Amino acid sequence: VDLNPGEVIVTVRIPFTKSPYEFVHPYKQARRREDDISIVTGGIRVLLAPVDDMWKVEAADMAFGGMGPTTITARTAMANLTGATWGGEAGDSQWLTGAFAGLSADMPLPPDVPGGQCEYRRALPMSFLFKFSVATSQ
Repeated sequence: VDLNPGEVIVTVRIPFTKSPYEFVHPYKQARRREDDISIVTGGIRVLLAPVDDMWKVEAADMAFGGMGPTTITARTAMANLTGATWGGEAGDSQWLTGAFAGLSADMPLPPDVPGGQCEYRRALPMSFLFKFSVATSQ
């Protein structure tokens, strides 16, 4: 949140999901389990629709902290997921591969990024999305 000096946050509104086919999950990765300082954080939301015995992604939202100076929205990854078949056909991971490619394009970290661990931090948004896909596909 971009606050001016003297401003404070008074209220945070978190809306309920709109559909039983809408899934939202936060993620946080820290150096140690007990550590309160995260390396990368993420929030992922998808709205699915049943179409011909499959699930189509009607909308997808993804945002990640720790991947730049401010929170980054994964616009390319979201566009790649929207309209895709969630979970793909049996054994087909093309839908997830497209989202991963989008995440890589959306969040390039230079090797000299403050805080280090460039490669590890680049892998975390993909790991979060994979965990999310497994959890929502069950």
